[in-house]
Amino acid sequence: TSNWGSSGFWSRTNTTAASGSYSYDGNWGGNLATGCNVTGRTWMIPSVNLRGYTHATLAFDDVGTYGSLDSFGLWVKDDTGVWTNLAAPWPASVWAHRTYDLTPYINNLSVSIEFSFYNGCGDCCGADWDIDNVLITAK
Repeated sequence: TSNWGSSGFWSRTNTTAASGSYSYDGNWGGNLATGCNVTGRTWMIPSVNLRGYTHATLAFDDVGTYGSLDSFGLWVKDDTGVWTNLAAPWPASVWAHRTYDLTPYINNLSVSIEFSFYNGCGDCCGADWDIDNVLITAK
């Protein structure tokens, strides 16, 4: 987790974790004045060099709660500087393990990963997304 950085509504927490003592928590409470129609983002992995590899994956564990108007995004930025939506994961109510293929991004010197969340107005709840055990493996 030494390369993790956060912005927006994300913070490191010790209240829940898939393993170990900490996870990153994106929390948008339903009663927050700014918790409506808000996108919270974090750059969990600001830059990874994937040059010279033939295969790469991103793996992490997550759990969360959300309302019907909320959405989630997993974004990747490569050497072009353009963010591309890799996936739209929906966290389960119990910790789940996810794996995504990063092979399309090999041979890039600087690959960044962003987890983002949009909290829509008018649904039943605030939202909470916890992410743990983030790992990029390249071969």
